[in-house]
Amino acid sequence: MQLKSLRREPLLHFVVIGAALLFWFQWSGGGAGLGAMRIALTGGQIEHLAASCTRAWQRAPTDAELKWLIDDSVREEIAVREATAAGLDREDTIIRRRLRQKFEFLTEEAGQSVAPTHGTELPPGRSALLYSMGFVVMTGCLHAAGIGIGAAHRWAWGRTLLRADGAAVAAGGVFFMWRALA
Repeated sequence: MQLKSLRREPLLHFVVIGAALLFWFQWSGGGAGLGAMRIALTGGQIEHLAASCTRAWQRAPTDAELKWLIDDSVREEIAVREATAAGLDREDTIIRRRLRQKFEFLTEEAGQSVAPTHGTELPPGRSALLYSMGFVVMTGCLHAAGIGIGAAHRWAWGRTLLRADGAAVAAGGVFFMWRALA
């Protein structure tokens, strides 16, 4: 196979791009490489440990006590990571309850309301199967619309039609915004 034809091979492009993404992901620390296993405490975390100690003991911690607090924090992080890797956090009612409490506290603090997830707004006595099938059918329709847009873009009349559709959507958005603000 000649070099020119090899450069035009889509499989080669796919492999090169995939390898580049893999190396970038590992290099940036996104993977489970050595960088992901490292435990580092920031200055702010150490200050928080010292402040907690000062509040509890009514005095600043000594250097030995601060070293013990840092070591204990690292041991705690190791234990949490190992427990999570072993799956001990799954299907635990106490952990789920605590996570829910923290989530609700954070969303209340930020002034957000917890929106119901799909399916919780289903009226009593309605079929969850039909409700789910509606989601599946509409997802298929969205995919078909995307394929149709891609196919229509091939021709000049299709590009014109897509521009007109875009203008109509923009006009609709302006109309709804105007109505909402009026």
